[in-house]
Amino acid sequence: MCVQTHTALAALAYTCLHPGAYVPVVAFSAGACWAGTIVWQAALDLSDYLSRHHAGQLAGGATVVELGCGIGVPGMVAHLLGASAVLTEQAELLGLLRRNLAANFGVAHASASQVSSRRRTAPFISAAQLDWATDDPRALLRDHFEGAHPDFILSADCIYEPLYGESWKALVTALRGLCGPHTRALVCVERRTADGINGFLDAARGAGLEVTLPHASGASGVPIELYEMRQPPRHGGSDR
Repeated sequence: MCVQTHTALAALAYTCLHPGAYVPVVAFSAGACWAGTIVWQAALDLSDYLSRHHAGQLAGGATVVELGCGIGVPGMVAHLLGASAVLTEQAELLGLLRRNLAANFGVAHASASQVSSRRRTAPFISAAQLDWATDDPRALLRDHFEGAHPDFILSADCIYEPLYGESWKALVTALRGLCGPHTRALVCVERRTADGINGFLDAARGAGLEVTLPHASGASGVPIELYEMRQPPRHGGSDR
């Protein structure tokens, strides 16, 4: 696979993107699934941001869930840095995602119980189905993290109304269900005309999430914004 990037990420990210490991563009007959077969600039910027700002926490065994991961670059980079990562997608793209994980990490499809057993001994990486509109994110947490909320939630370029419609409404619901008191949700987007991102941000705030903008860049010629979303501070409670 050949993807050019201006960022210092290249040496890190492409250790997990071996040439010929998969076909980078797959033509689907309908819908927006084709978009999940391309490495978008937002995924590269998110991966670079992780490596620059959160490498220490990831190396310490952090847990990560990537939403709408496509071929899974940010989640794979998080795992390379030391995290246990669950990369999630719709059913139509799971086959491609699992082939990528098998080619790059030797990871075969495993049951939830096998993943739960592995996580007790070493960082793992796994693929799982998560449809934001129909699947319960709490079940994902039970199956992979013994019910605990992840340290990080990642999302790269999953909001664009002309392609995905208002699926961002379901994304807000998924984020709210996955976020615990100590979770950082990092949502990286490319700004486009009529993209719907402002509506998504308003909905996230309306759902009780604090939203900040720690990174914005146009250095690649593509306008990128990276938002951090967290639950507001509270006293007491548990992350379980």
